[in-house]
Amino acid sequence: MPDFKLQSIIKSIKTSGIEQMIAVDYAGIATIKPDTLAVSISGGATFGEQIPQEAIFNQLTHYAKQIVQQEKGGHYTGPFERGQLDLMVVAIPCGNLYFIVCKMDGEFTGRDIKTAEYISDNMYERLALNHALAREKNYYQSIHESNPTQIMTMNTKGEIVYINSAFERLIGNREQHIGKTMRSFLAQEDHYDVIMAYYREALEKRKPVECIVKFPCIDGNMIIDEVIIAPLIRENGRMIGMVLYGTDITEKRIYEKEIEQLRQHALLGEVSAYIAHDIQNPLSGIRSISQAMQNSPCSEEDRQDFLRAIVTSVDRISKTIRQLLSYARLSSDDKTSIVNINEILDNCIDAVSFHQQFREIQIHKHYDPLIPIIKARQIRLEQAFMNILLNAIQAIEEKGNITIASKYHPEQNQITIHFTDNGIGLAKAELERVKEPFYTTKPDGTGLGLEIVHRAVQEHGGKLEIDSTLGFGTTVKVTLFC
Repeated sequence: MPDFKLQSIIKSIKTSGIEQMIAVDYAGIATIKPDTLAVSISGGATFGEQIPQEAIFNQLTHYAKQIVQQEKGGHYTGPFERGQLDLMVVAIPCGNLYFIVCKMDGEFTGRDIKTAEYISDNMYERLALNHALAREKNYYQSIHESNPTQIMTMNTKGEIVYINSAFERLIGNREQHIGKTMRSFLAQEDHYDVIMAYYREALEKRKPVECIVKFPCIDGNMIIDEVIIAPLIRENGRMIGMVLYGTDITEKRIYEKEIEQLRQHALLGEVSAYIAHDIQNPLSGIRSISQAMQNSPCSEEDRQDFLRAIVTSVDRISKTIRQLLSYARLSSDDKTSIVNINEILDNCIDAVSFHQQFREIQIHKHYDPLIPIIKARQIRLEQAFMNILLNAIQAIEEKGNITIASKYHPEQNQITIHFTDNGIGLAKAELERVKEPFYTTKPDGTGLGLEIVHRAVQEHGGKLEIDSTLGFGTTVKVTLFC
């Protein structure tokens, strides 16, 4: 404390009518190193007689060995140029630290000793707490630093507060970016705008937002990053910032692409085998019938039978080609648009109403009126729903019921559609294979219907589930995310 302030305090005390000055002349913390007995003093304030710190330092040095040997501290007296200097040393139980109190020509009272002990205990608790907090902070920081996931925290203004080692390897020296926005390392405007759009969405919704973005690295390479941006919220509900977690999925995407190519090649082989079997056979039949009609005369009745057989074979080929085209459809008109699921379901019901079995079937609709409109490929969804409905119709041997129910689940932000029929159902072994391409339980089936459904649902990031019991019917559940 500067002398002029100290003199001002002393003057104000004396003029206030208080005769006794504060009894403790000096209070502070001393450190004594046991190996060298080196003494250092830090903190403290001087009162009353203003004992020079040099005198206290000299006396501590003189008694250093004795103080270190006496674990709890003690009372030490020594000469001073203006009298006797009494030194009370109380050990702070966290290693080599002591709380010191000094007086000129006076004994320490019981209150002085209790006060010193209380202060030393209080200091110990604070030091222990600070040590525990520091240790916990270092522990969590070491976790973040060793984590291969890219981690970055920002305040509510979008300014960077922390970057871990994994993120630093992508963008360079982290110290250059601390206190700045992501524009510091996202030079291209489009990359910055994309990330900030997700940042603002998470900020407004106060919920984590997941996205996949292209991320430019300091080495000039471009990676594909799977990013989660989540709000940092205190227990009192106050938002203090955002945390970004990033995972490099570039190699994963390349691997998935290679796997998909292999799958497509395998599928091409299956398609070739299927075509060879399901088209070649009817063609062979047509050729045989044509040769028979050409080589030998036949009655009008035989001729009609032959022609009916040819028409049946041609219809079989035509149906196979339609299913294959539907399965591999890449229509330029099939673009993403704003759709209403309930309206699509009604369109599909209207479309299959021509089926000869449809008039014997009761359709029960349970639509959720609160279903929101979503972005989707309408043609794909119509293909999927129509195939489900046709399967349900064909599973009902005579009269029956089909129930179609749609439901919005706001807590999961998803829509579910259930198609339930009371048809013949599927055995367990059939249910396990029903999603496989070209697998069918129908004598004239192609086995592509549910594969079309499965692909359409996957394209929309959804999920397809089938539950069936032989003799009791089938339920197909489609889950789409809003």
